[in-house]
Amino acid sequence: MSKQKISSKIEKIFENYTRLIFRNPVKTLLVMLIVFSAFAVHVPDIIIDTSVEEMLQKDDPKRIESRSLKLSKARWRRIISHKTNWQLLEE
Repeated sequence: MSKQKISSKIEKIFENYTRLIFRNPVKTLLVMLIVFSAFAVHVPDIIIDTSVEEMLQKDDPKRIESRSLKLSKARWRRIISHKTNWQLLEE
């Protein structure tokens, strides 16, 4: 096929599509609303996880180090919170 035949077929498809849209504006808007609603319903289900740990492989040394650092920080926070609770109870 020549380029002119292909381009004329594509133009014909777009002409027919445009004609369909202009002849049925209400139906077109309803179809667009249904498609948009189908996507909008799932927006709350989208989870964006930007944590560095999840971007690294499970056996990556930096991920392991980061995890152990978080655990040690959590332990220290618990110790500190227990100490402050005991201090408040003693007063």
